Amino acid sequence: MSLVRSELSSKSISADVAGHLQRGWTTWNEAIEDFAAQDTSISLHRVRTKSKALRYAVELSLRLYPDRQLGRASNWLKKIQDQVGAWHDELMLGQRALETFAGSPRAPAQLKAVRQIKEKEIAMAEEARELVLSIRRSPEYRRMHRRLSASVFAMADGHQFQRAGNKTLTGPI
Repeated sequence: MSLVRSELSSKSISADVAGHLQRGWTTWNEAIEDFAAQDTSISLHRVRTKSKALRYAVELSLRLYPDRQLGRASNWLKKIQDQVGAWHDELMLGQRALETFAGSPRAPAQLKAVRQIKEKEIAMAEEARELVLSIRRSPEYRRMHRRLSASVFAMADGHQFQRAGNKTLTGPI
């Protein structure tokens, strides 16, 4: 009886994890597409949050089904998240500086600080932009796609796979 219960619960857990991976992959790719179409600070930040969500789904999968290649994919997602996050932190710092100095006449030291923050934020935004626009052309992206597709396929029962029309994350294996 306990064997049957554990088997049933592991199948539902597998389906849940597979669903998280699929949703994470889909929303991450949508965020990248949105940014490519309209590169705004909001769409760039969305890439960061969706990278984080996909990384969390991958890390959950790794806790249940250890996989060295998915571990590498998680590390790559973390690098993307960190680089875009560093830009966002600089953006927020610049906004706080402007808010802080808004009510008073600006001294040269204040102007210099705001200018330096803004210059750094712009440089980091350009780097983050180039990174995000290059994601889909990278070998890491292709490896992660294959590995996630295989993982989702392995977690799905036969009926799920047939209902999905023999498709994985974005197409047939």
